[in-house]
Amino acid sequence: MLALGKRAGVLNAHPHRFRDTLAVGMLLREGSPYDVAKILGDTIDTVERHYTPFVKELRDRVRVLLDAGSGLESSIPAAGNSEGAVTPLSQSPKPN
Repeated sequence: MLALGKRAGVLNAHPHRFRDTLAVGMLLREGSPYDVAKILGDTIDTVERHYTPFVKELRDRVRVLLDAGSGLESSIPAAGNSEGAVTPLSQSPKPN
């Protein structure tokens, strides 16, 4: 393996280096952690912990979602409110 890596110009060539490259490459091309886990024969949790930190685009996408500030609350209209605003639970009518 080291001889092949040397011929190809890849330093410290070993099987896991190619595995890592495949996993990160799939994630960069919008492969899901599920798909990567299936190809590698690993768990989704391991893929998410080990490989996704290397994919800047995934981190950026998560940051955009978290910074958007809209969540489940904004999609549930309050009773009697046609603008779609949410009534906090503390102000909601109590059931009989």
